[in-house]
Order: sequence, then C-alpha cells, then structure tokens
Amino acid sequence: MLDNQTEATLLYTLDPLNRFSNRAEDYVKYRPIYPPEVINITLEGLAPASQLIVADIGAGTGIASRLLAERGVNVIAVEPNAAMREAAEPHPQIEFRNGSAETTKLPDTSVDLVTCFQALNMNYHVKTQKLRFEPGDEKEVVLVALGTRIK
Repeated sequence: MLDNQTEATLLYTLDPLNRFSNRAEDYVKYRPIYPPEVINITLEGLAPASQLIVADIGAGTGIASRLLAERGVNVIAVEPNAAMREAAEPHPQIEFRNGSAETTKLPDTSVDLVTCFQALNMNYHVKTQKLRFEPGDEKEVVLVALGTRIK
C-alpha cells in the first residue's frame, strides 16, 4: 500500500467512465499532442495510410485520432465517455463511436490496427482483450504509453 494515500484516492477506486466528464473542455485546451515521431513509429511498416482502418481505443477527445487522420488514416475512435466524444473536433476521416476496450462493438477483422494512446489507465478492468485477426493478416496492436510503442 502506498504511504499517505487513502483508499478513495487510489486509481482502481475511481470511475474510469465518468471521472473526466467535467474535464473534457480542459482536455481540448491543455492536453499535449503527441510528437510526430510517435505517429511515424505507430504507422511504420504498415500499408499506406489511406488504406488503413484504425480503431483508436479510449480516444478521449480525439488527440491521437486526429493526428492519424491528418496522415490519411481512416479512424474509428472508440470512447465510452459522451462528454469527451462531444468535445472532440470533427474530422472527415474520424468516426466517433460509443464503446470501451471491453466492448468495442467492432466486428472481428474490421480494422488493420488497434491503438490505445495513454488510455491504458482507463482500461484497468480489462483482464484480457481478445483480438481476432484472420490467419495471414498483417495486422497489429499498438499501445502507446508516455510516447513509447509497446508491441
């Protein structure tokens, strides 16, 4: 147990769905964007951006989704928090959907890449996430935590 912390302040006791509802505008104004290198590494070795469909899980206000879309990627931004989805700046190549890491509501094999940009802390209830790709498909899952690609 951590010193000087009460049970109420520990991350696992907080509501991952609603705890940022009243902070969506602050996310839009103050949350930093990812450096171009992070997007470069994420897309490295994949098909041309215009041919990719990416599911960005825990998309929030769409910071990473927008950066991917600006490269020509078609993005399905999956975000469970309505306030965060509503605060997102629209982009013609981004489709925001209500969903979570546990329940993306995406059909099997419907995307080429699954990303989760610094939203792992919101998915702490996920013990396993089953991702099914067709045999022989060259599809990837990319987790970005503090700018590091974990593959």
